[in-house]
Amino acid sequence: RNTGAWRFNKGVIKENPDLKLLEGYNVSSVLQDHKHGYWFTTLHNGVYYLPSLNVYYSNRSNGLVNDNINTSYKFNDSLWIGYHSNLLTLKTTNQIKNIKLSEKSATEVTKIFYDTINNHTVVGSSYHLYFINSEKVTTIINNHKKLPKGTIHNFNIKDIVSDKKGGYWICGGNGFYHWSDGQTDFDSNLDKNFRMRVNALWLDKDNTLWLGAINGLWIYKNNYLQYLGRSNDLFKLRVLNILEYQNNTVIGTKGGGILIIQQDSIIQITKRDGLSSNTITSLAVSDKYLWAGTKNGLNRIHFETKNNFKPQISKFTKAHGLLTNEIRRIFVADTTLLISTNDGLIYFDVNSLKKDTLELPVYYKEVLINSKNVPIKNSYDLYYNENNISVKFEGISFRNKNNLLYKYMLKGVDTSWTYTKNRELRFSFLPPGKYDLFINAMNPDEVWNSKPIKISFNIKTPFWKTHFFIAIILIVFFTLVFFIFRLSFNQLKKKAALENELNKHINQALVNQMNPHFLFNALNSINNYILKNDKKEASKYLTKFSGLIRLILENSQKEYITIHEEIKANKLYLDIESTRLKNSLEYEFIIEKTIDQFSTKVPSLLIQPFLENAIWHGIQPMDKKGEIIITISKKELFLQIEVRDNGIGRKKSKEISNNNTFKKHSLGIEISWKRIKILEQLYPKKVSIEYEDLYDNKEAAGTLVRICIPIIT
Repeated sequence: RNTGAWRFNKGVIKENPDLKLLEGYNVSSVLQDHKHGYWFTTLHNGVYYLPSLNVYYSNRSNGLVNDNINTSYKFNDSLWIGYHSNLLTLKTTNQIKNIKLSEKSATEVTKIFYDTINNHTVVGSSYHLYFINSEKVTTIINNHKKLPKGTIHNFNIKDIVSDKKGGYWICGGNGFYHWSDGQTDFDSNLDKNFRMRVNALWLDKDNTLWLGAINGLWIYKNNYLQYLGRSNDLFKLRVLNILEYQNNTVIGTKGGGILIIQQDSIIQITKRDGLSSNTITSLAVSDKYLWAGTKNGLNRIHFETKNNFKPQISKFTKAHGLLTNEIRRIFVADTTLLISTNDGLIYFDVNSLKKDTLELPVYYKEVLINSKNVPIKNSYDLYYNENNISVKFEGISFRNKNNLLYKYMLKGVDTSWTYTKNRELRFSFLPPGKYDLFINAMNPDEVWNSKPIKISFNIKTPFWKTHFFIAIILIVFFTLVFFIFRLSFNQLKKKAALENELNKHINQALVNQMNPHFLFNALNSINNYILKNDKKEASKYLTKFSGLIRLILENSQKEYITIHEEIKANKLYLDIESTRLKNSLEYEFIIEKTIDQFSTKVPSLLIQPFLENAIWHGIQPMDKKGEIIITISKKELFLQIEVRDNGIGRKKSKEISNNNTFKKHSLGIEISWKRIKILEQLYPKKVSIEYEDLYDNKEAAGTLVRICIPIIT
C-alpha cells in the first residue's frame, strides 16, 4: 500500500527493487504501449505516463536540493552535482551529501572534475576555484603577484583543464589564467593585456592551449597568443565548447553549429545536416559517438569512418523521455551520459537509446467544404463552386503531440512535398479537376510513415466549360456565322443590284435633264441671238448652257452632292429657262442660316425635275410673269426642300396639258422618286415628297412641293 511501482531487472525478485516509481501512490495497474512507454493508473491520483524506463532522473522529488543544475560529473561511484547556487551534492551508492562551497548564495558551480594527479575534486564557480578532499573544501583565489595585496580577486570561472603537471588552466569573464603550486603565475589580463571573456579551454597533446572566446577561436603556446579568426571567418564565431574527438579538434559555437578541424580542413555541421540547433551548449564523447547538447534537445553524431565526415545524426528530446529539451551541460562517464538541466539531472546508458522505427498513425479529424463541415470519407465529388477545402488531421503521439513534423502534397497542384507543423491545410479556389491529398507524419527519430494517408477530391467542370457544351456553342456559332455570311452576301448582292438600279435612274435623270426638247430649245435660243447678231447675249447664253451641261455630267457621277453644288446647277438651269421664256420667269433661293451649304449634302440631280415640272406645267401656260421660290431649311433631323410656284395649279394643268408633254415631264419626277426610294433601301433613311395646291380666294395660285430627306454631312 502506497509503495508505488517497483522494477526488478531481468525478472529477479529481491528485497530491494532496482527502481522505485511513484512512491507514496497506490498504483493499480501498469501498461507498456507499442512505443515502449509505460502507463500507470492509481486509485486516487489519476493516470501517469513514463516515456522510457531507460532514462532516469534526479531532482528535488528524489533527494536533490534544487532542480536548477548547472553541471555534473561522475568518477567511480561518486556522482557530483553542481547547482545554480553555492551548493554541491555528492551522491554515492549509500548516501547523499550536500556540500556548501561558500557563504555567497549567488555562487554558481560551473565546472567539476577529479584530478588524478593531486587526488582531489576540482570545482570551478562564478567566483573562485575550490579543491574538495574528503568533503573538505579549500578555496583558491586569484593571487597573481601583480594584484594588490590584501584584496580578494575572483576568477569568474567558465572552464578548467589540467595542465598534466599538477597545475590548471582556468578561463573566465576576464581572460584566462594558469595556477600551479598555490600561485596564479599567469593572468592574461595582467601579462598579455588580454581580458576578453573565454568560455572554453582545451589542452592538446602538443601542449597547445585552445581558447574559445566571445569573438572566436584563439591558441596560446610558448607565451605566444594567436587569433585564428584572421585566417578563417568560421573561427570568428563565438566558441562555447572545445574537445578532442577521433584525433580531431571539435568546436561548439553559438549560431554556427559544430566545427571539426581535421588537419588542414574545416568541416561544419549545422541544422541543415540534421542538428537540432546551431547553438551548442555542451559537447561530450563516448566511444564512437559525439554528443551535442542544445536548447532544442540532445544530438548523437556518428561518422561512418574517421576519414568520412558525413554525419549521421540522431536527435533525442522530451519525446524520448528527457525532462526538458533545454540542455546546459553533458558529461559521459564510461557508458553513462549525464545531462544537466534547469529541471534536474537526466542520466542513461548511451547504449540503451534505440532508434524508434515505429510509424505514427495519422487520421483525419475534420473536412470542411466552403467552410461547411462534411462527413469524412475517402473521396468527394464536388460542384465547380465547392472549391474551398479545409482539412484537419492529427498524428497520434502522446510523447511529441504538439511538435510533430508533417509533409503533404496535393497532387494536381503540387509536384513536391511541403513540410509543416500545422495540423490544418486550406486550399482556396481550386480550379475544376481531380486532386489527391497525401499527408505523412515523421516520428521523433525522423522515420516517415511508409504509406501516407490519402483523400481525393473531384471538382466538376461547370457545364459551360464541358466539351459537350463547347461543341454545341461551336455548332451554334458556326451556324450563325454561316447565316450571317449568307445574309451579308445577300445584302451585298441586293446592294449591288440597288446601286445598279440607282445608276440606271441617275443616267435616266441625266437623259431627262438633257432631253431633246430642252437641248433643241436652248440651241434654238442661241441661234436666234446669232441671227439677230446679238453676239453678247449669244455668248452669255452659250456660257451658261455649257456650264450647266458640265455640272450635270459631273454631278451625275455622285450619289450625293453639297447644297452649294445643287443650287449652282439649278440656278444655271433657271437662268437658261428664263431666257427661253423671254425673262418672264423669276426665281429665288432661300437657305436657312444654320445650314452649312458646303458640308450638308443632298442626292444629286434631285431638285431640277421639280423645277422643270413647275415651269412646263405651271408657269409656261400663264400669261403673266412666273415665280419660283426654293426654300431649304432644317426640321429636327431632316432637311426640308420646298419648291413653290405661282402657276396655274395641278388641276388646270391636267386639263390643258398635252399627253406627250405630261408624260415627258412626269417621267423626270418619277425617276427622282425611284432614286430616293433606292437610296432609302441602301441607307435606311426615311424620305417623303408631298404636293400642296395653293389657292387665293379659291382660285388656283400655284403648287408647293415639299421634299424631306435626312440631314447628310
